[in-house]
Amino acid sequence: MKDIKDFENRIICGDCLEIMGDLPDESIDIIITSPPYWNAKNYESTTSRSKMPKKYSLEQYQKEMTDIFFQAYRTLKKGRYCCIVIDGVTVEKRYYNLPMIFQTFMEEMGFVYHIPLYWLKPLGSQGMWKSGATWSLRCLKPLTYYPNQRLEHIMLFRKKEPKECEGQTDLKYGELKDWLDNVWVIKTASTELHKCPFPVEIPMRLIKLLSFVGDAVLDPFNGIGTTAVACRESNRRYIGIEINPDYCKVAEQRLANIPKMRFDSIDDASHPPQVETQAKRGVA
Repeated sequence: MKDIKDFENRIICGDCLEIMGDLPDESIDIIITSPPYWNAKNYESTTSRSKMPKKYSLEQYQKEMTDIFFQAYRTLKKGRYCCIVIDGVTVEKRYYNLPMIFQTFMEEMGFVYHIPLYWLKPLGSQGMWKSGATWSLRCLKPLTYYPNQRLEHIMLFRKKEPKECEGQTDLKYGELKDWLDNVWVIKTASTELHKCPFPVEIPMRLIKLLSFVGDAVLDPFNGIGTTAVACRESNRRYIGIEINPDYCKVAEQRLANIPKMRFDSIDDASHPPQVETQAKRGVA
C-alpha cells in the first residue's frame, strides 16, 4: 500500500481498479465521477478495464462497477461522500434504470443514499436531439414516442454516519442559496474532446458543498480531467485515473492552463493557497 501523497495532483493513466487497489484505506475526502454508461456510448478503450469488451452484458457491467466502487468505499473517509453522475440508458428499445442499479449495490456495500440531485440540461443544448426523438418527429404517429432525456442523476452516497469535520470552507452564502434546489440547470459541455463529458460546474458545486479547502478528491473515471480542473480552481488535491492515454493528455493540457495551488502544510487546510503561476481559467 502506497502513501496517498504518491497519487496527489496527478493524472494517472491506467486501470482504475488496479490503481485504486494501491490507495490507502480511508485516505480520500470525496469522490466525484461519471462512470461509463452501459452500452450508451462506444467508449472503445475507455472502459475501466482494458480487457473488457466494447459491448458487454449488463451483469458484467454491474460486476465491474461493484468491484470499482467497493474500492471507492474502502478508500473514502467515514462520513464523506461519493458523488456519481449517471443516468438510465435505452438499449434496443428497452430502458435500463442505471441509477436504481447503482443504488442497490452501493447500499449493499455500506453506503447510505443521502439524496438525489438532478442535472437539467437547458432546451437547445448541444447533443440534445437523439435518434429516438428525431424518429418520433419523422413518424408523427401514436406509439412512436421517444422524448429527449434532459435530466441526469447526481447521486450522493455517504459512507456510514456523518462525522463532525473541521476545515476551511470557500462556500459563499449566495452560492449555497442558488444551489439549494435539487434540480441544477447547467449547460452541457462540448463533445469535441470527449464523447460524453459533463460540465466543470457540476464537480465545482459538489466540491464546495461537500468538502473543505485542501481535501483530496478522487475521480476514477477521469476522462478529460473535468473534476481535476474543478479541484485546481478550488484549491483541492486531485487524483484522476483514466485508462485512455489520449484523454490523459487532454487533461494534462487543461490543467497546464490553470494556476497551481499549494498549502504551507498539506495536513493543515487552514493555510491560504499560494499561486505559483498565472494563467487563464481552463475551458470546461
